[in-house]
Formats: sequence, structure tokens, C-alpha cells
Amino acid sequence: MHKRKYRAEDPGGAQRVSGRYNRGLDRFPEEKSFPALYLATAPEICLGEIYRHITPELLPALTDFLLSELSVEVGEALDCRNPKSLGLSPERLMHDTDYEATQAIGAVARANGLEGLLVPSATRLGDNLILFPANLGASARIEVISSRDPRLYVER
Repeated sequence: MHKRKYRAEDPGGAQRVSGRYNRGLDRFPEEKSFPALYLATAPEICLGEIYRHITPELLPALTDFLLSELSVEVGEALDCRNPKSLGLSPERLMHDTDYEATQAIGAVARANGLEGLLVPSATRLGDNLILFPANLGASARIEVISSRDPRLYVER
């Protein structure tokens, strides 16, 4: 899911705002910030990721999202779906508000040239693929298959 002002494959929002696996300009100086493209492996995960951050005041903003399907091919991505293999507890990897460990994982992966991370979604609905656009190799491919305009909020 992405805001209408961004193309489905554009990490522009993550450049501005920090997330679980990226450091945005909202909290980090430019030299320590880096964007990530957040992708989910199923539509319900996308919806869950958006819903879990919605406050009553932000409900009308649900009309600003598109749901896009992408086809992605990348070379080197680290599989983080088993947090214990990273020396972390599942709660540390999927904590609701503490992103320190996950942002560190993203920073190290990006600095080491990895194209992405396969991670469990904090929604517990499935997995996400986090891509580091600056690291995508010549053979990497991101193609938008389709976009839908869901009606997720009705003002009353």
C-alpha cells in the first residue's frame, strides 16, 4: 500500500519518515538516513500494516492509499524470518514501537550491499520484503503488475 503521491516502487516516503528497517530524515541526519521500499507478500499484510498505525484522527487519510501488486526479482536478500538466528527474540524483531534493533539490522544490511531483507510482519499476518533501492543490482527487477483504489473509509 502506498500513498497516491508515490509510485508503487518509490521509497520516497521512507526517505522522509523512519520505519522499522530504515532511518528517515525525520529522526536522523542525512548522512545516517537511508530509504527502504517496504513490500508485503500478501494484500492482507499491507492492509494490516496500515491499519495498525491509524488513529481516529487519521481515518480519513485511508482514502489516500492505493494497493499495488508488484513482481520483484532481487539477488541478495537476508532471510530474517527466524529472529533467533539473528540473536534476537521475536518480540524484539516485531516490537510495536522500538525500532532500534531493526533499524540497526537495516543499516548493517544496506552498508554490506544487501539488496533487501525478508522479515516477519509485525502484524503477524505473514512476511515483508524490505528493499534497499541504492543497493539493487543490474539484474534486480521491480515491475508494477496492477494497482487498485480501495474504498477504506466513508465519512459520515
